[in-house]
Amino acid sequence: MKKIKFLVFVLLVTSITLISCESENINQLNIMGKWISTDKNDTLNFVDNNNFYKNGDNFNYRLDGDLIEVKYNGKLFVLVNPTKHRYSLDDNVLIIDFSNEICYGFDLQKVTYIKK
Repeated sequence: MKKIKFLVFVLLVTSITLISCESENINQLNIMGKWISTDKNDTLNFVDNNNFYKNGDNFNYRLDGDLIEVKYNGKLFVLVNPTKHRYSLDDNVLIIDFSNEICYGFDLQKVTYIKK
């Protein structure tokens, strides 16, 4: 009986992990491309699985569940630590909440972007 419970537990954990990874992979594919903020002040261009450009400056990023980790990697060589922010991605609408922590190059606010 204990072996069956353990096997069910392992299958459950594996299933949850696979579903989470699949969702992250879908978001990784859907985030690629150009995004323009609704106030037209910012343009983000996600060029690969690690880099995006904001108005010409390079940033590194990593998706982790409902968080996006952002780190400035541009031409000013400013030493800044990466920051994590909640995001949501639904079809052609990307919302990133920068209000929780100062992120170099972004205002302390929630920003809505529309895919171009």
